[in-house]
Amino acid sequence: MNVAIKNKKSHTNNRVKKSGLIVIQEKDKDKAYILSPGSEEISKIENLLKNIISN
Repeated sequence: MNVAIKNKKSHTNNRVKKSGLIVIQEKDKDKAYILSPGSEEISKIENLLKNIISN
């Protein structure tokens, strides 16, 4: 997740179909990061989640 958040090149300004959304909730505020559709970061996160679910 941190790699996806730090990689600004994979971010987009608007939520569109197949984009990814990461929301970090903190005590006083929320931070949202929108990942571009088809980005490598989305694929990595999806694969990680699939791996967690299957084990």
